[in-house]
Amino acid sequence: MKKKTLLLIVVFLIIMTIVSIVYAAPSLVLSESVLAIPEGGTANFQVSLGEAMSPAEIVNISITSNNPACTITSANPIGILNNPTTPRNVTVSVPDNITYTPNATCVINLTASGSNYGGVSAQLTVNIGENEVAPALVFTESGGTYVTESGGTDTFTINLNVMPTSNVEVLLSPDAQCTVNDNQLTFTTASWNTPKSITVYAVDDSADEANVHNCWISVTTIDGATANEYDNVGANFQVEVDDNDDTPPGLNLNPSSLAINEGQKDDFLVKLNSLPSSSVLVRARSNQPYICSVSPSEFTLTQSSFTTGKTFTVTSLYTYSAANLQCSIYVDTISNDGNYNGANKTLSVQTYNTWSATLTPVPATATPVPTETSIPATATYTTVPIATEIVPTNTPYVIVVTNTPEAAEEPTVAPVTPTDSGLGGGGTPSLGVIAIVAAAAIVLFGAVGIGAYFIVRKFF
Repeated sequence: MKKKTLLLIVVFLIIMTIVSIVYAAPSLVLSESVLAIPEGGTANFQVSLGEAMSPAEIVNISITSNNPACTITSANPIGILNNPTTPRNVTVSVPDNITYTPNATCVINLTASGSNYGGVSAQLTVNIGENEVAPALVFTESGGTYVTESGGTDTFTINLNVMPTSNVEVLLSPDAQCTVNDNQLTFTTASWNTPKSITVYAVDDSADEANVHNCWISVTTIDGATANEYDNVGANFQVEVDDNDDTPPGLNLNPSSLAINEGQKDDFLVKLNSLPSSSVLVRARSNQPYICSVSPSEFTLTQSSFTTGKTFTVTSLYTYSAANLQCSIYVDTISNDGNYNGANKTLSVQTYNTWSATLTPVPATATPVPTETSIPATATYTTVPIATEIVPTNTPYVIVVTNTPEAAEEPTVAPVTPTDSGLGGGGTPSLGVIAIVAAAAIVLFGAVGIGAYFIVRKFF
């Protein structure tokens, strides 16, 4: 009994499988899944029933579009006999319009009824080809728009390139270099292609700018007050401005001279008088580097930094002269701009001596050199007390030994390195400069004759 029951179940399942294969679920079959139709064009596709059914009946198919831009221009609805099934043509049309609508699409829905096709549906997508020009603003000018800071004005016009579906509001926003007579324009469906005139005025500022520089006017539509197709439409309009604060190309040094105490520093600023066409390398050097030095040795000024400039630093160096000295800083340029290739200017620097000195004659008496020293026994030396306010403890100083007070003022022999023995050394002592470490007394030695002079100066 159990075996017979199991056999019946198996036979039933086999029969149901065969039925499901022979009589598949009903469906609508489309010849296309996507159509591309330009504005003003049409296209066809075919629809048929997926399965033949029994008994023979008419299946009705209703066709709709989700976008009025696509219309069904063939019979609608259509009837198809379910056995045998024959494909039917469907025609879709896209009317031409004057509205710019890029990337527009339609979805065609087909829904069946009748027989066992009730509720069966299918879809097809239509991509619409736009044949209108994209909305834009049209600018018209005569040979460019050119204004001057001295009062010269110029005009240009604006209109729309395609008729809008409603009003278009246009906003004009110039930068700080110019102004306009009208900051807002309105175009209607009737006046969209009528040019509206704009007058431009240069702003007369005191800035020394490029001989001809630009003013940019941002021209945009006002969202929310403009036809949708003109939303986010805009452009930047260029106006040339002639500067009336022109200065001939060249270097500007500020200040033009410096006065610096020895051991101190000061800065001077270098700018360009006009806008260069390319970057400018600015170099600086001292004509007497032992009196004053300059740093850095060079820097670059660009089209964005030529008006702000950059600084050089001058250092007044310690010298062994009691006199106040002068030096010059020579500034020149290298550039692909002919106006700034080889431009030059000179900064004068006055340095001031700020340390104490004393001029004292060598005493008329001399004492023989002790035999335990390495100095020849025939030499003499003289001990001279030095005031503590002139030679502070442990401060290196320079001794200048000459035959006359005048020569002591301008020594020409460089000092030797101080030694910790308290004596200038190295080589045969002679007239000139010797260096010692500060002490309670200064020892002059070597070929220093009676009646010579010496001067005490700082050593750095």
